[in-house]
Amino acid sequence: MSNQEIEIKVKVNDTKDLEEFLIEKGKFQFENKQVDQYYVPSHRDFTKVTPIKEWLRLRTEAEKNTINYKNWHYQEDGKAYHCDEYEIVIDDKDTGQKILEALDLKKVITVDKVRKVYIYQDYEVAIDSVKDLGSFIEVEYIGLKKISDVKHKSDEMIDFLKQHGCQNVERDFKGYPYLLLEKSK
Repeated sequence: MSNQEIEIKVKVNDTKDLEEFLIEKGKFQFENKQVDQYYVPSHRDFTKVTPIKEWLRLRTEAEKNTINYKNWHYQEDGKAYHCDEYEIVIDDKDTGQKILEALDLKKVITVDKVRKVYIYQDYEVAIDSVKDLGSFIEVEYIGLKKISDVKHKSDEMIDFLKQHGCQNVERDFKGYPYLLLEKSK
């Protein structure tokens, strides 16, 4: 499956007001633990490019395992507001891991988080508690309308968060694996 993904990720100190709003006005989807292992090809280390443009992830969660590739598109302001995303479901995580390693991909970092997901209008809102990083919120546009101005849509998502209790938002254009790699240095 492939699609254009428009999302924002922000670091927040407190998710209480937003979560209360989502419980009242949104639709709860699920809560689960996700363990993401990030890989890079030996011949082309994604982490050597700044900012990191690509990721390959093997995710294990409650009922499924997936392999996901993202290729971020950076704008003139140096920020990425969307990416191309390709994802497949695999039956067996261990076999998927062996395939990646047999292809000479090496695991560089593991992200361990608990995620709560809600739907509100055209947004999927994930409240993440990330081990060793803290609380984050991801908002992804899931509407059917094609968006041509992705920066404007991203700004609307920030406004949505501010309107619902997230006043001190710190925008993250790097992602959890990059933040953990920075922290481990």
